[in-house]
Amino acid sequence: MRPWCFIALWAFCACACAPEAPPPQAQGQALYEQGLEALNAGKWGLALGYFQRASQLMPDHIQTRLRLGELYLRLGHRETGAQLYAGLSAEARQTPEAHLLQARLMAAEGQPLQARQLATAVLQEQPHSLDARLLLTQLALQANATMDLRGAQTLCQEALAQFPRHYEARTMLLKSVL
Repeated sequence: MRPWCFIALWAFCACACAPEAPPPQAQGQALYEQGLEALNAGKWGLALGYFQRASQLMPDHIQTRLRLGELYLRLGHRETGAQLYAGLSAEARQTPEAHLLQARLMAAEGQPLQARQLATAVLQEQPHSLDARLLLTQLALQANATMDLRGAQTLCQEALAQFPRHYEARTMLLKSVL
């Protein structure tokens, strides 16, 4: 057999037998899940990369946009977080997750009492919301009008009961005790 025939036959078999790439939606969902894992582990830079790539594959996925907005706020890019919130449809802004992003924006803009009211409303609507608990804990640990160390400890303990290895909940529990 001639060498070029062998190479052509090998290339054909390799292409024909290669596994098909998953559709973009499935790839995006996998990246979103990896982003959540990184976020919960406190690896915000890594989570940001996963969510950015997931957003490229799933541009209409509201949850990815909300997580991106949250991460930009956490990383100090308030304007980018606000732009992501402003880009949501009116319908998407009515979701509890969007209300939490709005509360985070309020807190970043120096309105912690309003942020706490909004996050409390979300927690009442969704009693198992880890994100609402963590935001309320952050607000309770802040100085001035919202400081409530006992409340922060309780919220952290509730969050850790749901997710015992959650990095941010552990860190904030430590802050509330010290």
